[in-house]
Formats: sequence, C-alpha cells, structure tokens
Amino acid sequence: MSRRAPGGAVLMMECSKDGVKQLNGLRRRLGLAPIDGIEPWHNAFLRDALVVEEFGASIEHFSSTYMFLAKVLHKKLSYVARYLPAVGRFGYDRLYVLR
Repeated sequence: MSRRAPGGAVLMMECSKDGVKQLNGLRRRLGLAPIDGIEPWHNAFLRDALVVEEFGASIEHFSSTYMFLAKVLHKKLSYVARYLPAVGRFGYDRLYVLR
C-alpha cells in the first residue's frame, strides 16, 4: 500500500516535444537550421498540455536562459549561460511539478 505525504510533490525533470518545436521555430526565424536528433530513440519527450491536463502539473522552465543563449545564439555562450538565472519560458528541458 502506498502512502502519500500531505503537501508532498512529485518532481519530473523531462524534455518536451513542445519545447523542441519552439526552439527550432525560433532558429528557423533567425535563419538557422533546426537541430535534428534532439529526441533520442530511447526517450520519449513529453507533451506539455498532456502532462498539465492529465496530472495537474505545473511547469518550471529552469533552463530557459541557458537554452536560448547556448542553442540559439551560440554554443560557446553555454559557459556563461549556466550561471545566469532562468528568464522566460524557453527551451526543451522542463521541471514538471505534480502536487
């Protein structure tokens, strides 16, 4: 029998199909080629709306600044971007919070 702690939460750090689409859409608008092969064969990325609707999850975009700087502007910016706070709702990494 499983027991749930009052006020507990489940945290799932997963990748999002919607985030990949957003990332590649911005790259196209800036004249850059989309990044192919982001979703590996062994991992099925999630759909944001499904996780929110089916499980009542909220979504934290913890890597939005990093993703924008490193995946859109230039990969060498990743060295700086990892130290910056997350701003906005960008990128394909998500923290799904289920309460």
